[in-house]
Amino acid sequence: MPFQLTTLDGRTVDLADFRGKPLVINFFASWCDPCRAEMPLIKELAAAGPREGYRVLGIAVEDGRAAVLQYAREARITFPVALDSSSAVKRAYRIFGPPATFFVDARGTVRDAVLGPLDPERAALAMRRAKSTP
Repeated sequence: MPFQLTTLDGRTVDLADFRGKPLVINFFASWCDPCRAEMPLIKELAAAGPREGYRVLGIAVEDGRAAVLQYAREARITFPVALDSSSAVKRAYRIFGPPATFFVDARGTVRDAVLGPLDPERAALAMRRAKSTP
């Protein structure tokens, strides 16, 4: 499900930019309590990404730029965060609301998805699936 969005720092991000390495896509919102609760785990995944050979992308949904920017600063998010202002990507991934996390393999195929809060065990299983590209 290709997409093109703008990150908080004004860059354009395209799903195709991530080909060649597994990708974790985390849909979240600044006002979402379960999203806030799982953010330390998403940040851990992002910190391990360079060492483990994958990347993390946050996509803010149902939220405004100013609120997301403030939350990203407060939560000390260091991975790229894009805004899905029109909810087009949210609809394409068939999620009703945040949080939702998709694990994409190096070829761009979704290998696992967690609709709702993510826990460490589920994240580890999903990462194994995303990294084991046939």
